[in-house]
Amino acid sequence: MASDCAMSWRRLLCFAFMTAGLLASGVRAQPTSDGYSANAIRAAYLVNFIHFTEWPAAFADETNAPLVIGVAGNRELEDYLWRTTEGKLLHGRKVRILRLLVPSDATQCRLIYINPAPSRTDAVPVSTEEWLQAVRGKPVLTVSQLDNFLKQGGIINFYTEGKNLHFEISADAAEAAGLRLSSRLLALARVVRAGPPPTAAAR
Repeated sequence: MASDCAMSWRRLLCFAFMTAGLLASGVRAQPTSDGYSANAIRAAYLVNFIHFTEWPAAFADETNAPLVIGVAGNRELEDYLWRTTEGKLLHGRKVRILRLLVPSDATQCRLIYINPAPSRTDAVPVSTEEWLQAVRGKPVLTVSQLDNFLKQGGIINFYTEGKNLHFEISADAAEAAGLRLSSRLLALARVVRAGPPPTAAAR
């Protein structure tokens, strides 16, 4: 059983690095024949997004710091990300998966995934705007699957057509965050000109 489980995760990791070749036509948003859930597929996408994103030089120079991926409101996705990246390097760095509880947690991340209706605790909700406001103007790749996410200033948004999962990108928001997205990634996305994101509130 342990061997079968290890093989399953090796296959998922391979899928994470192969997905870029499949994104043009989308992949099924529902569980696959191999039993991978929608969150497993999202985890594979997120790994590829990181591979095809270039952060500012100041981040590139921080070679000893881990690359932190934050997840708000989706523990299953956290688990898939942890298993997919365990013992692996992204951009030459070890990876840390962080459960986001309050908006200030997001500032230490290089990518954050905002689940629909994430919460600070089970009782106190955190709005999408709060998560985005926390990282506005910072080199953080923001990803979700929410209506109007790009219009709110998010960078990458998943969407479904039929049974397939696709993604769209706000080139304006990526530029405002100081991130350079690979032309290969942009070619596979629906690129949206959502206009510059709202300016950060005065502190």
